[in-house]
Amino acid sequence: MIIRLAESLEVPIRERNELLLAAGFAPVYPQTRLDDPRLGPIRTALERILDGHLPLPGGGRRPAR
Repeated sequence: MIIRLAESLEVPIRERNELLLAAGFAPVYPQTRLDDPRLGPIRTALERILDGHLPLPGGGRRPAR
């Protein structure tokens, strides 16, 4: 019920987890930090895409290092 209501109201996924916790349920949606090693291949792909746009700017930003 909470998930259906949150979907209907277009509540962001992170906030849906907070609603579930407030209602006494466990979070359903996993949260992953951007520096998680499992996201390495995704970061590599994004860097290749951005590098391919050089010398013109790409549509994204690289994280601060």
